[in-house]
Amino acid sequence: MVKNKSSSSEKLIASRKKIQDILQDENKEIKKLIIPNFQRPYEWDTDRVEQFVKDLEETFRNKKNDNFEYLIGNMVFYQINNECEIVDGQQRIITLGIIFYVLGEKEEDNKLLQLEFKTYSSLTEKNINQNKELIENFFKNYSNKNEFKDFLLKNVVVNILETYDLDFAFFLFDSHNSRGKPLDRKDLLKVHHIRLIKKEDERPILARKWESYEKVDDTQKDKLKEILQLLAVCRKAIRGELEGDDLIESDVYKEFLSEANEYHLNNYNQPPIFEEFEYDVKTNILKLKTKSLKTNLSSEKNDAERFLPFQIPQSIEGGEKFFYFVIKYFNLLSELEKTHKDIFNLFDKVSGSGNQYINSIYKPLLVLFYDKFGEENLKEFAFRLIIIFTYLRIDKIYVRKETMVNNFAKPYSDKIDLFKLIFLSYSTEVILNKLNDYIRFEVGDKDISETTGTARNFIYAWEHHKKDIFEILEKSGRKWINYEQQ
Repeated sequence: MVKNKSSSSEKLIASRKKIQDILQDENKEIKKLIIPNFQRPYEWDTDRVEQFVKDLEETFRNKKNDNFEYLIGNMVFYQINNECEIVDGQQRIITLGIIFYVLGEKEEDNKLLQLEFKTYSSLTEKNINQNKELIENFFKNYSNKNEFKDFLLKNVVVNILETYDLDFAFFLFDSHNSRGKPLDRKDLLKVHHIRLIKKEDERPILARKWESYEKVDDTQKDKLKEILQLLAVCRKAIRGELEGDDLIESDVYKEFLSEANEYHLNNYNQPPIFEEFEYDVKTNILKLKTKSLKTNLSSEKNDAERFLPFQIPQSIEGGEKFFYFVIKYFNLLSELEKTHKDIFNLFDKVSGSGNQYINSIYKPLLVLFYDKFGEENLKEFAFRLIIIFTYLRIDKIYVRKETMVNNFAKPYSDKIDLFKLIFLSYSTEVILNKLNDYIRFEVGDKDISETTGTARNFIYAWEHHKKDIFEILEKSGRKWINYEQQ
C-alpha cells in the first residue's frame, strides 16, 4: 500500500509491533529486512549488549502476565517494494538476531536471522562474534530458553515508523532518536549523499572510502569529522555567517547538503594545474605553464586527488561529486599533517578553552591558504598568524569564541577579516604585506616572560619557531621580551 506523498502524515505508517510481527505488513505479507550500505557498522560493545540482555531477562522474570508488553524503543524503516531498509534500529535488531541464534532458532523459522547486509565491515564481523560469545556464556546453563524465546517474540514490542520516502525517513530518525546509539551529523550527511549517487558501481566504493576516513588515528581524532569541521568553518567565514558556537562544532549536515543536481566546470573552477602564464598582446598568444604532474590525470590516481577541480566555498552537488570533494580535502589535510605538522598541529594539545578557540580559527585558515596557494609562503603566513593570535592571547584575560569570530572572521571585523583576506587576494605576497601592516599598527610591544597559565602554554607551543617569529617582529618594529632577553 503506497501512500500519497503530498503530506508528512501520508508518508508515514506508524504501528506498535511484537518482534514476531515486525516484518509483517498490514496484509500479513512478510517483508525482507535490509541493512543498507549507508549504515554505519554494528558497534555495540560487550557492555552495551550485556545490559540489553540483562534488561530483557529481568523483565522476563518479573512479567506479570502473558499480555505484558516490554517496549524497546522506536525503529525507522524505509519501504521499497517488498523490502524494509533499516534507517534507525540496526544495533538492536542485529543483537536480537544474535540472541535468537544462541537460543536455537533456525534461519528458516526466524526472519531476523535472514537479515541481509548490503555492507559488512570487519568491525561488524568482529563485534558480532564477540557478542555471540558473550550471549552464549550468559545462556549456557539457562533452564528457560524456550520460554524466554517466546517472551521475546510475543511480549517485546517496538514502535515502528515506516515510510516510502527516504528523506522523510531521515527526518523521522533525526526527530525520534531511540535507545540505540544515534548516528551523528556526518553519518546523516553520508546517508543523504549515498542515495544521490548516479554511478551505482561507485556507491560501495565511496561508502568504504568514507568509512576508512572515519577511523580514529593514534591521536584519537576522527579525521573525517575534523576535515568537515575545518571546511565548514572556512565556508561559513567566507560567507560572513560564522558564529561563535561553530568553533566548537558546526552542523556539517546542514552545511554540506546538496544544493544542485548537476555540476559542470566553469571559468572559476577549472582544475588548478596552471602555475604561471604569459600573454603577448601584440600576437594574441597565451602561454600557460603547468604544475608538474606525474602523468595524465585520468590514469594517475595517486596524483589526481590533488587536482580535483573543487574549491572550499563552492556550492555542493549531491552524490558522487560530494564524495570526490571530500576525497580531495581529506588528502589535503593528510598532506598538511604529513609535511607541515610542526605548524598545522601546533596548538592541538594546548590546554585552555581560549587556546582551543584560537586553534579553531588558526587551522581552517591554514587549510584555506594551502588549498589556494599550496606550499608558497605557508610557514611565513602561519608565523604571522601566531604573532597576531599570541598578542590577543596575552592582551586579554579570557579569549572567548565570540571574540575570535568578531575579531577575525566577520565582514567589517573588529580587527581583520582573515578568511576574506585569503579568499580575495591574488598572491601570497599581498596577504603577507597586509599582515605585516596589521602587526606594525595593531600589535604592541610585550614582555611575554611575564605570562602565566594557559597564555603561557600557548607561547610554549611555538617556542621552537621563536627565531623566525622574533625576526618578523623585529622587521615590523615590534619588541617582545622573552626569558632570554631579560
